[in-house]
Amino acid sequence: MRKALFMLLILTLLLTCSAPALAEQAPVYLEINGEVALPEVPPFIQDGRTMVPMRFISESCGYTVDWDDLLRRVTVSGEDTTLQLDIGSDTAYVNGEPALLDVVPLIRNDYTMVPLRFIMENLRARVEWEEDTRTVKIFTDLTGEPQAKPHPVPDPTPVSPHMGNVTGYYFDSASWDMLEAHSGDFNTVIHFAYKVFADGSVDSKRYISGFSDKASPFLTEQGIEKMILVTDFGDPASNKQEGSPAMLANTSLRALAVANIAELVRQSGANGVDIDFEKMDTASRHNFTAFIRELKAALPDSLVTVSLKPIKSERETWLYMFDYQALGQTADRLHVMFYDQHYGGSEPGPVASPAWIRAGLDYMLTLIPKEKIHVMLGGYGRAWGGSYNGGSVHIPRALEIMEEFNAELKRDEASGVPYLIYQDTDGNSMQLWFEDAASLGQKAALAREYGVGGIGLWRMGIVPDDIWQSVVENYLGG
Repeated sequence: MRKALFMLLILTLLLTCSAPALAEQAPVYLEINGEVALPEVPPFIQDGRTMVPMRFISESCGYTVDWDDLLRRVTVSGEDTTLQLDIGSDTAYVNGEPALLDVVPLIRNDYTMVPLRFIMENLRARVEWEEDTRTVKIFTDLTGEPQAKPHPVPDPTPVSPHMGNVTGYYFDSASWDMLEAHSGDFNTVIHFAYKVFADGSVDSKRYISGFSDKASPFLTEQGIEKMILVTDFGDPASNKQEGSPAMLANTSLRALAVANIAELVRQSGANGVDIDFEKMDTASRHNFTAFIRELKAALPDSLVTVSLKPIKSERETWLYMFDYQALGQTADRLHVMFYDQHYGGSEPGPVASPAWIRAGLDYMLTLIPKEKIHVMLGGYGRAWGGSYNGGSVHIPRALEIMEEFNAELKRDEASGVPYLIYQDTDGNSMQLWFEDAASLGQKAALAREYGVGGIGLWRMGIVPDDIWQSVVENYLGG
C-alpha cells in the first residue's frame, strides 16, 4: 500500500510540474501594427513572460539598438526613452533609473532575448495577448485604436483572355494527352513528382517517369511555366521516416530540405516549386512559414507557391498549421484547393459547392491579396454506399455507372452539382456526386467574378474535353 501511495504521489507531482512546461512548448506568434512579424528566433514563454529577439523587435518598431559585447549589455533607444538590459541580470535601467525585471534577458541561438512587455510599455507601445491564437499584438501608434481591415468587395469586371493564370497538375501519362490537346489553355503546369522526408531528403515519386523525356521539353518549347510539386505524403515506398512536423521543427533538417529542394529546382530546369504539405500538425504553423520564407530566400529568381486548404473563418482551428496571412506575404502564390468539401468519411455531398467556395474567398481575401490566390478545382466525384465511403470516382466512370444502372441524373438545387441515386449489383443503396460542364463552369465563373490571380484543375488527364473547355471559357470569358 505504501509503495502504491508513493507512486501515486510521484505521478501527481510529475503531472503538476509538466503541465506548465508543456504549455510553454506551444508556439507563440507575433503581430506588429496588424502585420505578421517573423523574427529569426520565434517568441517563447519564459516564467509567464513572452521573450522576443531584442534587435528584431526594436528595429521593427523603429527603435535603435546597441550591443556591448564586453558588458553583455543591450541598449535600446526610443524617441525620449533609453533602456539598458544586461544578460542574466534582473535589474534594467530606464533613463538611468533602476527597474526590476520579472525575467532576466538571455541568449538563445546567438540572439538576445528580452521580456517583450517591459520593453514595449517603457517605449510607450501597447501589447495585447490573444489567447485563442497565442498571438502577441504590438501597437506602436497610440494616436488612435487600430482600425479593422476593410472587407474586400469582389471586382465584377470580367478578366480579359489570358490575363488570369491557368494551371494544370501533371500526374501521369494520361496527363500528356490533355497537355498536348490543350496546351494553348495553360500558363503553368505543375508536375506531381517529389516527396520530402523527415530527415530532409527528397525523392522522386513514381509519376516522374516519362515527364522529363516528353512533357518537360514540350513545356519549354511552348513557353509554359514548368513547376515541380513536393509533398510530405505518398510514394515512393521507402524505409525513411515520414513526417513534415519533425523536419520543420529542426532548423538543421529544415535547412537541408530547403537546400535539396532548391537544387532539385535548378537541376530540373523548373521555373519554381509548389509545396503541398498535408501531414502537418497545428504546432507546425510558425515552422512552416519559416520554411517557405527560407525556401524563397534560396530561390529568389524562382516561383515558390503553396497548396493549402481553404479556410472560411478563424474558428476553423484544425487548419491552424497554416498562417494564411504570413504565407500570403511570403509565397508568390497560394493554390487554394477548393475541393473535398465532402470527403471519405463524411456524409454524401458535392466535392465543392459555389457557396462553400464563396465563403472561403470572402474570408481569405481579408488576409491575402487577391492576385496571389489561385482557385484550384477538383475534376472528379465521390461515391457513398456499399464498399464506398466517399471514395473518389473519375467523371468518365460516373457516366458509365449512370448508363450501367440506368440511374436518373439529378441536380442539387443549392449547389448545381449533379448526382445519382441507384442500387449496385449487390443491392447496396448508392449516392454518387460528380462534376460536369455546368457545375465546374459555374465555379470557374465564380473565380472570374472575384478577380483572383488564377485558376487550376486537379488533375490533368481525368477530365473530359467538354468539361475542361467549360472551365476555361467561364474563367477567361472566351
